Amino acid sequence: MNRTRRVLAASALLALSLAPVTPARSRSDGVLLARIDKVQPRVPRAALAAGMEVVQELQNAWLVRLSETIASRLAEAGMSLQIFEPVPEGDVLFLVSSSAPADVEALRQVGAAWPLDATNSLLVTNDEEARARIPAHLHLKRLADRLAVTPTFRVAGRLAAMARAVSAVRLPPGPAIPDMVGQVSTQALTDTIKELESFQTRYASQPSCAAAGARLFDAFSALGLVVERDDFTFGGYGTANIVATLPGRTSPDQIVVVGAHYDSYSNDPTHLAPGADDNGSGTAAVLELARVLGRDSFDFTIKFVAFSAEEWGLYGSKHFAQDARGAGQKILAVVNLDMVAYTDRLPEDLDLIVNPQSEWLANAFASAASAYAPLPTLKVVNASFTRSDHAPFWDQGYSAVCGIEDANPSNPNYHKTYDTFSTLNMDFETAVARASLATIAALAQPFVSPQPPSTVKADVQVVASLFLRAKTAYVSWTAAPGAAAYNVHRSPVSRGPYTRVNRTPIAGRTFVDRLMPAGAVYYYVVTSVDANGHEGNYSAEVALR
Repeated sequence: MNRTRRVLAASALLALSLAPVTPARSRSDGVLLARIDKVQPRVPRAALAAGMEVVQELQNAWLVRLSETIASRLAEAGMSLQIFEPVPEGDVLFLVSSSAPADVEALRQVGAAWPLDATNSLLVTNDEEARARIPAHLHLKRLADRLAVTPTFRVAGRLAAMARAVSAVRLPPGPAIPDMVGQVSTQALTDTIKELESFQTRYASQPSCAAAGARLFDAFSALGLVVERDDFTFGGYGTANIVATLPGRTSPDQIVVVGAHYDSYSNDPTHLAPGADDNGSGTAAVLELARVLGRDSFDFTIKFVAFSAEEWGLYGSKHFAQDARGAGQKILAVVNLDMVAYTDRLPEDLDLIVNPQSEWLANAFASAASAYAPLPTLKVVNASFTRSDHAPFWDQGYSAVCGIEDANPSNPNYHKTYDTFSTLNMDFETAVARASLATIAALAQPFVSPQPPSTVKADVQVVASLFLRAKTAYVSWTAAPGAAAYNVHRSPVSRGPYTRVNRTPIAGRTFVDRLMPAGAVYYYVVTSVDANGHEGNYSAEVALR
């Protein structure tokens, strides 16, 4: 045993046992796979944290790749970490939605498996078709090669230093959103769910799933939207996300996404997987939002996405989110709808699942739902809940919320051949669609006059002396049609709530915000004011660090 192994053996918390699997090849590049708690005896130096390649965030831990050298230094510093080894080289990693002993043993029939926390296990296998070989009640997430996330840690006993918005959206005034909400049709939602069910199965490896995708392509196209197939492969098969786009008028580079997976699964997936609730209900809501919102104009772009291969491991959303991050797309928010039509009690609420960085979005959804639906909601902040298409967007650093009838599915028809339309509550489905529409409309902002500036910039100058260290923000913007003056709004957290910082409307196109704490981060938006004093929507947000 070399020195690194001796240190790790002495210091690491190796509480989880190695699975009995066929002999595995140890990695030859000195890279280890490890679980490391977010709460530690001390916070590691920035250089050590930067040396960790995040594979998955959990509520209380990180799953990372790191070198033997970094692992040794962490252990020497008194950090607790769990090394998973030997991990076969070239195999694929799945996060699986259970850590029950019986489920972990079932996973070990297809690869190496370790429980990670109370709700998830890690599966390492060379079988891309693992979905077909594990119990139907388990949910898979194919892990990304690398996340666009930096691991953060805190010392036990200290609260996480994270500002949280109380309300993230100023609901636009006027009749626009209530009018849109009133156009949501229960009959249209019903027709879509029944049509999706008629394909018998939408299991992503089957031709009937491709046929369902083609039907959705035609349905979005009939609404006059720009529609494209987002093709990708998984487990030796090919399929496609269906993406419909409504371009924004003021800042089209700012994007709001609403999506749902259209593939299905059951205990007999190749023959019968009607998937009415999971997830014909979510897909129908997305199509209905496209029908209603596509008639109007918004400041920001809206993308309506039907994801495929969710049931195989979130492959469609993983492909979409990674491509978006690689292209530098400015996705402001993602609303993912998954299982939104079954009620085990009345009144039923909608669970809003977010990670800590997306909590503002759950607040925004709850505000819009309360104002326009109405729909009771329950916010659940849990980074370990990765069982649906919101999770790959978390991986890429985007804010995302999963709207689901119950975080722990109470539908007895879940992943069964009898998940049919007859089991659904369409009043609840309609309420969810209305609340989701109100949320997306509020985030994308119905186009009004005077429109906000299309471009806002913020530069900073730091002043340091023996007695003072402060910074000054120089905010500037382009002229906006219909604007007689402007207001500048500021918030210490992204997406607000914002506070106006100028006393009177500004006639020019610059503003100086002086003597702020040098280490603070602020977020600015600008609004236009017309000659009658009417104030329009917020501009795209700009950060000053």
